[in-house]
Amino acid sequence: MSGFKPLVVGTTNTETVDVEGLLKRFDRNEYNIPDYQRDSEQWDEIKKSLFIESIINNFTVPPIIVCPDYTDGDEKFELVDGQQRLTTLLDFRHDKFRLCNEDLLEYADNVRELVQNKKFSELDAEITDKILNYKINIVKLPHSLFENLDLKLEIFRRINETGVPLSAQDLRLATFSDSARVTFLRLSGIYDPEKKGPTRMINSAKEKRGIDYPWSADFRTSWYSWWRESVYATGQNPSEMFLFFIIAKNIDAIQHIIGSEQSVKELKLKYNKKIDSVLNIYCARLQAEDRDQIKVKTLPSLESFKSWFDQFQRWFHLIKTNKVTMIKAKSRIKVALFIAAASDVWESPDDVTDLQWDNIEILLLQGQSKIKSHFNDFVLATPRGKWPAQAKQATDIKELCKMIKEDKF
Repeated sequence: MSGFKPLVVGTTNTETVDVEGLLKRFDRNEYNIPDYQRDSEQWDEIKKSLFIESIINNFTVPPIIVCPDYTDGDEKFELVDGQQRLTTLLDFRHDKFRLCNEDLLEYADNVRELVQNKKFSELDAEITDKILNYKINIVKLPHSLFENLDLKLEIFRRINETGVPLSAQDLRLATFSDSARVTFLRLSGIYDPEKKGPTRMINSAKEKRGIDYPWSADFRTSWYSWWRESVYATGQNPSEMFLFFIIAKNIDAIQHIIGSEQSVKELKLKYNKKIDSVLNIYCARLQAEDRDQIKVKTLPSLESFKSWFDQFQRWFHLIKTNKVTMIKAKSRIKVALFIAAASDVWESPDDVTDLQWDNIEILLLQGQSKIKSHFNDFVLATPRGKWPAQAKQATDIKELCKMIKEDKF
């Protein structure tokens, strides 16, 4: 015998519940829907209407996948896959949208005249009964995943590889969302606050945690213009950029945490020298501290996050609109690390001379060979997904900022 053991302990169970029972469970707060950036904005009215018509006609729809959550002691369930389906059912049940007209959607002949342009309350009783009695499969992931965040995040990622995949940052913010500081991280990445999804998040953060959208009217236009047409705008990359900035400002603390096996073990995570594992550990630690699950709190307070964000937005706005206008979103991590370093090296962006900005432009826009030749053979570390090199790159950029300020190259 090889002694092989699967990574996941326990079994995946399936149950069938009717729509009415499913919605009642949601009303009883048995299901937790993570605040994903791309939440219900994913489906337009046509997709919502087609889904409802599928329910009415008894077509088979994909199952809803949930994971046990014992955070508050009682067994509840976190929604892993099926958010669009559940929110569509909820919204339709509460008359929040009408089914499309037939000029937008080709309904099946048997329902066309009965459903188009109608809310739930306007449908015949026979059809509403059909909706409420429709059976949906619920797939429950093994209980052991609640205690193993590494496996939980990996399974979430694999489940969500179909369709429009969720990024590591999507899942990170969803998994560790019970934190004021993680909520602030999420808000930092919103570049179009007028969209319905971001508006909902902004309002929720204000109502539940008293946290305001951090981008000031003076600076948010540069943030919007940088991301709005970029392929890098998906998957919470904007919020991940600010997370890199925060970690770079606070790099000694995260190095201390990952250097302690006990500290990482308390978070039910593993440090594998990859960058994603460090970002997970940092956000998990933020949540654990905000829940008072850790006695000694070592990470910056929410007020520090807000103060640092003010530095971040001022530096970013000046870079994008005036000093290094050619910078693109693909350089987001280098820009984040630079702003973290520069805000420590200079008192204010206004203190940087034009000559210094010329040198900063080379740092931000040029590759390794140009940086090496310009800054006296200085070799900037290349991360390639590994945290030790990423941490070295952060300290290298700070060293280059000091050299630029003191003209020592």
